[in-house]
Amino acid sequence: MAELTLFFIYAAAFIWIFLLAEFSYRKLKLDTECTRKIVHLGTGTIVLTAPYYGASIRIALGLTILFTIIFLIAKKLKMFPAIYNIERESIGELLFAWSSFFLFALYKYTGNVWYFYVPFSMVVYADAASALVGKFFPLRNFYYINEHKSYGGSCAFFVVSFALSYYFFSKMKISHILAYSFMNAFILTLVEAFSKKGWDNLFISVVSVIILHFITH
Repeated sequence: MAELTLFFIYAAAFIWIFLLAEFSYRKLKLDTECTRKIVHLGTGTIVLTAPYYGASIRIALGLTILFTIIFLIAKKLKMFPAIYNIERESIGELLFAWSSFFLFALYKYTGNVWYFYVPFSMVVYADAASALVGKFFPLRNFYYINEHKSYGGSCAFFVVSFALSYYFFSKMKISHILAYSFMNAFILTLVEAFSKKGWDNLFISVVSVIILHFITH
């Protein structure tokens, strides 16, 4: 019963975030890219609490499947304009959900919570910073196979991912902290810059896990 209760609490929290995004889009007239990031940051932050509250694989899988179905139906029926009213093609919301499950499952399998926290924090916070700064302070735009990116967004991603890396690696020697933080931030910034159609949500997760494994072994 406790597990089922936790499932519904998380589901309700996610739905509240979606409704907040819809309200911001319809009533406050926020741009879709902004409301997408409300969902991105809100749901991502909630997901990051899963280890603390003892969520199980079954809860994570159930929520992922549930919202995959909701996303697919909403996209097909052109619902949730706060998420889907964009000109570019993207499956980022689906990859975001499944990346979180992949990382959570990896944490459960290995017993190492850092395999969840480090990569998914990059996806949640560094990627959101890149999108928002890229929209409002792009500095200069560049294109990769018709995908619009900006130097401002890439700089924001690097700064936030470096800061997160520094925090997570803070127990190492200072020289190692700086070196590993720079390496992690630099590689992930390139991954984000050259990813298309929302695939950065998956690629950042996978590459970050590989880098973390290299650093810790």
